Amino acid sequence: MSEPTEASKHPRGREGMESLVTEMMQLIDARADDPRLQWSPDRMTVRVLYSKLVLTHQPMTDGQGRRARFADTWLAAMAEHGWQPAGSPGLFTRAVPPAN
Repeated sequence: MSEPTEASKHPRGREGMESLVTEMMQLIDARADDPRLQWSPDRMTVRVLYSKLVLTHQPMTDGQGRRARFADTWLAAMAEHGWQPAGSPGLFTRAVPPAN
C-alpha cells in the first residue's frame, strides 16, 4: 500500500483547511524541519512556502461551495501562537522565544 500524499492527508473544505493549519502550527511550534518551511538560523523567523503548502491541495471550499478563507484562518493561528507577519508574504517572526 502506498504512502498518503500531502493532498490526501487533509479532507476538503473548512475541516481540511483547519487540519492543514493545525499540522503546520505543530511543525512551527516544534521548530521542525519541513520542506514547506524555511527557518532563520536562530529559528525566530520562518518563511512559509505557500506554493508547497496550498497548491499541493485541491481548492478548499466551505459548505456553500465558496473557497474557504485560508488566509484569515492562517493569520489568526499564527498570531495565536505568537508569530507576527514580518514584511513579505509568508514571512513571520517571533519577538520572544517560546517558554520551555
